[in-house]
Amino acid sequence: MHDHIPVYTETFAPNQEIVFHAKLREWLGQYWNLKDTETLHIQEIGCDDNSCPVFETLVIATEDPNLDLEAAVSASHTHTNTQLNTETQGKIINKHNSTNTRVLKLGKAKHLLTKQDIYFSVEKQKIK
Repeated sequence: MHDHIPVYTETFAPNQEIVFHAKLREWLGQYWNLKDTETLHIQEIGCDDNSCPVFETLVIATEDPNLDLEAAVSASHTHTNTQLNTETQGKIINKHNSTNTRVLKLGKAKHLLTKQDIYFSVEKQKIK
């Protein structure tokens, strides 16, 4: 048995450059409607077993500067194995605050994300 654990966590202020990926903020704006006023919390999840290929990037966008990131990430990780659309994830996280907070899960390491990854993840997580 092994665990999937956070290997990277960082918070980016509105309009702050994302140093590991020059286009990520632009693509999130284009496909996920990221606002100029939203703070991004980015967490990369990996595995403590080198033979396990699991890598996931979790992006949380919020306008709440006082977001309890631990609670938001914990709520999202509780449902890692469940297919959740963005609205459902937002409702889970919004139990911890009253602002519009969204989550986007991407199945790749943060620096390997492509425009297609963003697009398809957003489409997959939409309400049908």
